[in-house]
Parts: sequence; structure tokens; C-alpha cells
Amino acid sequence: SGVSGSYNAAGCTVAPGVGWSEGKAVMDKLKTVSFEGATGRVEFNGNSDRQPLPYAVVNLQPKGTQDAEWHPVAMWKPVDNQLEFINEIYWPGGGTTTPPPDYPSLRGRKLTIAVKHSAPWIVITETNGEKEINGVLVDFLHALGEVVGIAAKDMTFTEHTEGTWTDLVKLVGSGTSPYDMFVSSVTITSAREGFADFTQPFFIDSLTFLMGKPQTEPSLWGFLDPFNWSLWLLVGCTVLFGAHVFWGLERGVNEYLSTNYVAGVTTAAWFCFTAILQCQDAAPATTAGRVFCTGLYYSGVIVIAAYTANLAAFLSRSNTLWPISNPSDLSDGTAKLTHSQIGISAGTSMSEWWTQSFPGIDPCWMHDSDNDGDKFLEAASSGANDFRCKVSVRDGAAARYTVSTHANCSLASRGSFVPFGYGFVLPLKGPFTEAWSAAILALLEKGWMRDREKVEWQGPCSTATANTANLDELDAAKMGGVFVVLGALSLLSLIVYGVERLYRTRKARKTASPEPVIRPLRRYSLAAPVAEAQMQAERESGADPTKPKAVRRYSVAAPAPLPEPEDDVRSDTSGFSDKQVEQLKEIIRSEMQVQDATAAPHSDTRSASSLH
Repeated sequence: SGVSGSYNAAGCTVAPGVGWSEGKAVMDKLKTVSFEGATGRVEFNGNSDRQPLPYAVVNLQPKGTQDAEWHPVAMWKPVDNQLEFINEIYWPGGGTTTPPPDYPSLRGRKLTIAVKHSAPWIVITETNGEKEINGVLVDFLHALGEVVGIAAKDMTFTEHTEGTWTDLVKLVGSGTSPYDMFVSSVTITSAREGFADFTQPFFIDSLTFLMGKPQTEPSLWGFLDPFNWSLWLLVGCTVLFGAHVFWGLERGVNEYLSTNYVAGVTTAAWFCFTAILQCQDAAPATTAGRVFCTGLYYSGVIVIAAYTANLAAFLSRSNTLWPISNPSDLSDGTAKLTHSQIGISAGTSMSEWWTQSFPGIDPCWMHDSDNDGDKFLEAASSGANDFRCKVSVRDGAAARYTVSTHANCSLASRGSFVPFGYGFVLPLKGPFTEAWSAAILALLEKGWMRDREKVEWQGPCSTATANTANLDELDAAKMGGVFVVLGALSLLSLIVYGVERLYRTRKARKTASPEPVIRPLRRYSLAAPVAEAQMQAERESGADPTKPKAVRRYSVAAPAPLPEPEDDVRSDTSGFSDKQVEQLKEIIRSEMQVQDATAAPHSDTRSASSLH
């Protein structure tokens, strides 16, 4: 009802991939169905799931002597999220009695637990002569006790100071020690599993190098670090390539570009460089040039944005001088120390790793009995590090905790190698290994260790702070490279200026004609003293007697004899070319002819050939 049409099996059959036009209407109608069925009320939600959806837990039970059938033994109701048993369970093997687990129960037991100091896992402090044992693993064991049924008051923690870590693993694994288990940052190794049982790992870690905070040196050329040398080379090639393309497109059209190859390409290179920097002082004159410059502008924006985004971080970064970062540094010679300066705690998993990785080579052995660990930390944090071991191999978690909580924040860890897991040590082939492993997995699945790690490793010198230790304030040493480049370019500009000036001066001397320097030629006429006065006035006004002027006419009062020329009256033509001398003679000859025509009766004409 509610769906138009009648349907049969044939009518509901459609080809694969072809939708049924009435299918949605049918599904919508089914969602409204509600009735009491054999399993209870039948209803569907918006997702076409039955609601409420009870589930039956069925159990295969025997039927006669040769057959078996499924019987419901419990019902799970999602409404109240409860499991309700309605029948007895028939267990494999026969009977309805609940069988015991595969491992014995720990409930109600009292434990004696051996520990060794390893912060933050086990932290042993002494106050007024009494030792107090705390740490992450103490709290973890108390939480495990709630799972397996052991009260915190029934757990006794005892510090074991004799022997090495491996010695204690062997002691507990033998089953003859007074300890039920050994708990600390004990690394699970194949060698140790030969003489003791280990639970499932409660923490996965790796080895690292612990050392004093290394020295840093400012990078004078840090402003170049945002780009790799290959990218700088690519930018330079782009400018060179663009210069040739732009000169080829704009040559003969753009007033800024010379048709000379060297001068034109040089100017074009400057244009491309400024275009990439978004500060060009000229514009393309052709459509092709504008299209090409669009590509330059676009690439310039990307390059500048990428460079600027990373510049601040690289300028504020110091160049850290790590003595070692990886064990391979010892083999390839890049380490700044020798094998004998690497601290290894004797009788630990680190010593096993060292003997396997560097057979026959002795490190700087460190012994707990001599408090070498404390001596190393004191020396490494002082900066001088006069201890015989310069770097110590530590468990990663312990090293991070030491770095983050050290008093003067002068320690650092470097590298991560040889992953491993921590586990609890139990007697070999003991009955409780599986029980402890199951409880550990149950807590880890709830995130117990993950949540604790977020809190425990955050000290005043936490890793987050240590990672930014190399980001310092900017100073002249870090920015000095910028000013070195500026000074170098300034010096280069002065050199170029001097070369250009010298070149222009020499070129001018070769091509330019010198201005003739001619002494004024004294002209004599049969004029009266009035004419002399007029000539004197003309000289004082700045008139140039060597250039053709309008014909000078002087009033003549009475003829007078022309005096003979003196030596200082002659024009000085020394230093002039023959052509210039001939031009000068022609000028004077023309002027004298004019004067002769004006005062022919009284003039005493001289030949221009008499001039020197």
C-alpha cells in the first residue's frame, strides 16, 4: 500500500547497472513498517537498520549423542547496553562449569619487586636516610594491580644495587631470587630472553646520544640558505636567458636597449633582474615583450614569496656543531670524536649493541659502581666536559627526560637508532607471564602510557623548548653577509665608474677636435683715434674678431701710415692642423678683402700669406 502499481518477481527484475524507478519508494515505505514479530517488535530507522536491534548470543550444544544445534544463551539489548543471560552455556569439553583460564590468576598475591634507578621510569630519592621509590612504572604497576587483582599495599619495591642490569635479569630469571619480578627500563634482547621471561613491551624506544649542548656558530651567509645552490643557479640562468630573449624581442624598438650586443644584453639582463624583484624602471615596448615579461613577473612573485617565507627561520638559525649524530659517523670519519670517547654503561643492552656493532673496539666504559653516569652529566652540563667520556649512549626516553628536566638546560640528545622495547623481567618459564602481558595490553589499549608520556617528559627544558634552542635573536654576525654583499657591490660600482671614466676620456681625446685658441689679430687702418676707441669698446664687449662678422666700418678723419707689424702682433697658430690653419687664413683673407673694398684709397693691404 502507498506504492502505485502491482509488482511481481518479473517486474522487480532489472538489468545490471540500471536503476529501478520505484525502488526508492519501496524503501521509504519499508522504513515505516512496525509490527510484533517472532523476535519482538520490528522497526527500522532512517539508515534502514532495525531498531532497537537486539542480538542473540548462541551456543552450540549437543543434541543427542551424534548431533548438535544452536541455542540462544544470552541477549544483548542496545537500548540499555546490557547482556542478559537466558540459558546456561555449554563449554567445549563438556559440562556447564566455567573452565579456568590458560594462566593462573594473580588475584590476591603479594609481590616483591626489584628496581634500579632509571628516571623517569624508576626514581629513587633519599630523605633523612630513608629511600623513597617513585616513578612512572610504580604508578603503572598500581594500575595493573587493579586489573589483575593485586592491591598497591601488597607490592613491595626494593632497590637492587649489586651487579649490572644483566646480572639482575639473570638473577630474577633463575627463579631462585627473593624477587618476583624486575621492573625498570629493561630492554628486551634475544640474549636476555635466553635466561628470563619478558612480558609484552610496555614502551617502544630507541637508543640515542646524550651530550652537552653543542656549540653554535653564526652563519654569515645564512640569508642564502633558504634556497639551495641549484635554485640560485637556476635564478641566475633565468636572468641570463631572459636577457637574450628580451633583447631579441625589443632590439631596435625599445629606446632603453642598444643595438650593440654587449650593451644591449647587459641592459636587458638588468631589466630581467629588476623584473624578477618587481622593481623594474623600464617597460617593454612590444606586445611580445609584454607577454615575456608576464612570465618573469609571475615567476618573480613565486620566487620572492618562497624566499621571504623561509628567510626569517634561516637567519635566526645557528649552525650547530654536533660531535656525532649517528653511529655510522664513527665508521665514515665524520664524527668529531673517537670510539674511546663514546660512553657505554657496562652490563646493559647498550654494551651488547656496542660489542655487536664494533667488535674488538673498546668504548669509554661507564660503571654504576663508580657513579660514572652522574660524573658524565656533571661534566657534560658544565660546558668544559673534562670527563673521559664526551658522549653517552642512552635509552631515548631516559635521555629526553634528562634533557628536559636538567637544572641548567645544558644537555642535548641527538640521533635515533636501534629500536627496542621495555618489558618486565619474570622467572624463566614462570606461570604469570601471560597474565601480566594481558594486563599490560589492556592498559596500553586505553592509552595509559601515551597520556602519561605527554605529562612526564615536559620539564623546564622540554624537548619542545630544546628544538627551538637554535633559533636565536638576529645579530650583526648573522646579518653580516648582507652588508658584505652591499660593500662588495659598492666597491665594484666604484671600479666600474673609474673604468668608464677612463674609457670615455681616452675616446674623447681620440675623436674630438680641439677648439682653436687664437690671439686677437690686431687690425690697423687709416682711421682716426675715434675708430680706435670703437674697436676697443668692441673688444671689451666680448666680440670675437676671428669669426666673420658684419662689415666693420670706421670713420676716417685723415689718412695715417700703417705701422710695421711687431712680433707680438702675429697670430699664434701653433698646435693647429694644416686644415685648420687654411680655414683660418680663408676667414682672415675674406675679412681683409672687405676692409680693402671699404677703405681702398687709404689702406695698406697685407697678404694673408704673410701670416704665421
